[in-house]
Amino acid sequence: MGIPSSQPTLTIKIDSVLATEYRDAYHRALGSRNEIKQTLDEFIAGFVEDRLAEEIAFFEEEIANDRR
Repeated sequence: MGIPSSQPTLTIKIDSVLATEYRDAYHRALGSRNEIKQTLDEFIAGFVEDRLAEEIAFFEEEIANDRR
């Protein structure tokens, strides 16, 4: 049994065929040899984490600008 999370869990449904095609295109365009060794799950998790971090940073910047 897993340890309860202190934060809400985000569940994302991914089309595996589309994700595989995207990962392959991403690696061809921007990838390094180390990234190519990632499993599809690792790629998706890292990609989603990066996009969420960008969205959070944008949101925080917008809040800071609204307070000015």
